[in-house]
Amino acid sequence: MQIKVNGNKQSFDDEQLNVVELLERMKYTSPGIVVKHNGVLINEDAFEKACIKDGDEVLVIHLFAGG
Repeated sequence: MQIKVNGNKQSFDDEQLNVVELLERMKYTSPGIVVKHNGVLINEDAFEKACIKDGDEVLVIHLFAGG
């Protein structure tokens, strides 16, 4: 399967992944992550249900706060 993550092509041997699996494989571990899958914002409680398939586009955004 080939997908785009933050505009970069990524290849995986799987036919599909859920968002949790993708984040683990990409080593995105910080809290406060926002995910858009094919332009649709995915709520964190739906990460395990959202299936990413060949040709999909995923945008992962890390939220930081500061002062």
